[in-house]
Amino acid sequence: MKQLLIAMLCAFTIACGANKDTSPISPTPNPNPTPTPTPTPTYTLNGRITENPFTPVPGATVAITDGMNAGKTQTADPLGAYRLTDLAAGTFTLKVSATGYQTKTMSVDLAHDMTMDVTLAK
Repeated sequence: MKQLLIAMLCAFTIACGANKDTSPISPTPNPNPTPTPTPTPTYTLNGRITENPFTPVPGATVAITDGMNAGKTQTADPLGAYRLTDLAAGTFTLKVSATGYQTKTMSVDLAHDMTMDVTLAK
């Protein structure tokens, strides 16, 4: 009877998991991880709007009229300086205008931060 009780106790212990491996389970790596998006670089276009090398054109409007950056505008400060930021790389048309001056339109191929000074004629 004592042997039967020991055999039953051993069977119960095994069935209840006394001999189970209790080491931690490692997570299974995801076979299709979502890639982390690479940030798209942005660039700055700045410069001065002048009538001649010494006369700024304050209040001149600098506008991008087409391409990925279409609609971005900046008004030149009292020294004729402007700064357009967060621009995507690419080619676009830059339009510079001011009251009393001829409007100037030029093509810009932006691939890095650039300085572009513009001289307006009366």
